[in-house]
Amino acid sequence: MNVLRVKRIAVILCVSVVFGGAVCRGYGYPSDPKNAALLYYQAFMCEPKADSDMAKKLGEFALGRISANDSLIAHIGSCSRSIDLAASAAELADCDWGLQYSQGFSMLLGHLGQMRALAKVVIADSRLLASQGKYEDAFGRCRTAYLMSRHAGDDTLVSYLVARAIEEMAHGFARDNIGIVSNDSAFLNRFKCDLSALSKIALSFRNTLKIEREVALEQMRLDTIHGLMAAINSDKSSEELAKELENLGGEAFLEKSRRYYKDYMESLDEVLGRGMSYSQTWAELDKLAKKLDSDKEKAPEALLTSMVAPSLTSIYSTDVRAQAAFNAVAAGVEICLEKARTGKLPDELPAGVAKDPFSGEDFEYKKTKAGFLLRCRGKDLSKKKIHEFAFTVAK
Repeated sequence: MNVLRVKRIAVILCVSVVFGGAVCRGYGYPSDPKNAALLYYQAFMCEPKADSDMAKKLGEFALGRISANDSLIAHIGSCSRSIDLAASAAELADCDWGLQYSQGFSMLLGHLGQMRALAKVVIADSRLLASQGKYEDAFGRCRTAYLMSRHAGDDTLVSYLVARAIEEMAHGFARDNIGIVSNDSAFLNRFKCDLSALSKIALSFRNTLKIEREVALEQMRLDTIHGLMAAINSDKSSEELAKELENLGGEAFLEKSRRYYKDYMESLDEVLGRGMSYSQTWAELDKLAKKLDSDKEKAPEALLTSMVAPSLTSIYSTDVRAQAAFNAVAAGVEICLEKARTGKLPDELPAGVAKDPFSGEDFEYKKTKAGFLLRCRGKDLSKKKIHEFAFTVAK
């Protein structure tokens, strides 16, 4: 009986191989997703929900402010499937979130909060791996976070700000850890290549403004304005909003408002495109913002622009701050490569390193007990401070 059973199984397997092989060669199975968003959405769905205390600890650990305890390690371990999905998604070129841009300022952007939360888990995992001496895997997670920031996108102002927040977490990990591997030039050169590739797909603040402009212009129309006004004045009824619009002049008011907004946003883009220094650009943007504040008091057509236009000096400074953080990491890699070559930190910055975008000059470089410090020479005029970036280096 056993012999017959074995022979029957062998026959079934042979038939399966022959016909299964024919089916696979003819049809195959569906290919994996090419759209990264589909994998991210799956990662969001299978990520274990952290309570408020755990979410806070994850954020603090991701930023390097606390050490991991057993409960934190266990939670990160339970997120392994989500982390793996994020890593696969990050390597894909295309990421279409399927957003309804026609909804204007009512468009749902819930994925951004989930993207930021997932990035915290990814960076927390990178720090955990680094603490275990698994630097190859740890920097692989850091690369995932950097790529996630690009997939968060710059289509809207909210997505741009989330992308920058994710990127800053990755910068923080890099600053704390590239010096630990500063004796491995091959490793550092691979990370340098990753940074170079990222710089070619940089987030674009100007792209954000252009898309915001088109969305806002579509909302400043008679058939769509009520959604915009409701978003601005959420405590008023639709009847009250309709009456308010009628009192302002209806379609004639909207036409003037569109023209004013378009001119204002184009003026902003023109200033950003001049290639001036940070301080000069900031001053020009501040001048435009003050003109808008003045216009809204005497020209009704400036009213909607004052409500929907972003705070340009602040957002512009955020953009330059992000570039400073990126450049500091890139400069830090060059300093660590010099240490790998000579066995010690250089006394001066290596030639040709990335510069401080606030001043357009080299960072101020100073060796410290823990490693070294890179300090901007120009002030962040929105924050009213000079930024500095500390790096830890192994002895």
